[in-house]
Amino acid sequence: MAPCLLCSSEHGEQLEGLDIESCRDCEPHARQSVHMFEAHVKRCQLQSFSFDYYMHGLVEEVGEVFEAVRAHLQVTSKLSDSVATVFTERSAEQDAVLYELGDVLWYMTSLSMEVGDVLAMPEVWPEKNQSLGGPVVPAIEPEVLMMACVAKLSGRVKKSLRGDKPLQDFAPAMKEHRDELLGLCAMVAANHGATLQRCADMNVKKLSGRFDRGSVQGDGDKR
Repeated sequence: MAPCLLCSSEHGEQLEGLDIESCRDCEPHARQSVHMFEAHVKRCQLQSFSFDYYMHGLVEEVGEVFEAVRAHLQVTSKLSDSVATVFTERSAEQDAVLYELGDVLWYMTSLSMEVGDVLAMPEVWPEKNQSLGGPVVPAIEPEVLMMACVAKLSGRVKKSLRGDKPLQDFAPAMKEHRDELLGLCAMVAANHGATLQRCADMNVKKLSGRFDRGSVQGDGDKR
């Protein structure tokens, strides 16, 4: 037995089809991936921060997704290198994109949880070409559109901090931009052979490893 990730009871166990420990009472929620990820995010928050801190983190991570995608494209353009070398480098750079997307999901979820019910996360992760409002036209460079989208979301946060209106008045626009960003994340993931569920799972494993090594705080991916 191990602690349940969702309710912290001592009756957690590795249930069939789950990558985390869950008790039987929490099993239905654990099988809804976004709920599972929210529990993971909450467990990883070592101290309390206001929502604007998570907004700063989200902007940074979106930029790192863009950089990782560009690095991946550079590797795939090395046609003069051996196939084995390109394949090895491409696999590593592809994983880097997915890890960065997982970080985006972590800060996006933290921001949403801190703002509250008006910015509640969806029940399930959107998939390729499927926004939370329905089908969407695939974007040629969704990683570029992610930066424009997070800038709009950051603008709403800035105006609320400035005192233009109460935060709740900005919540509908914030949710619209957040959901658009989530859909773009799904497109980037699909362009690299993955889903947001896989990106979320990779984030869980990465941060769990840092907790085990005592290297949560600090900078850089190799901790």
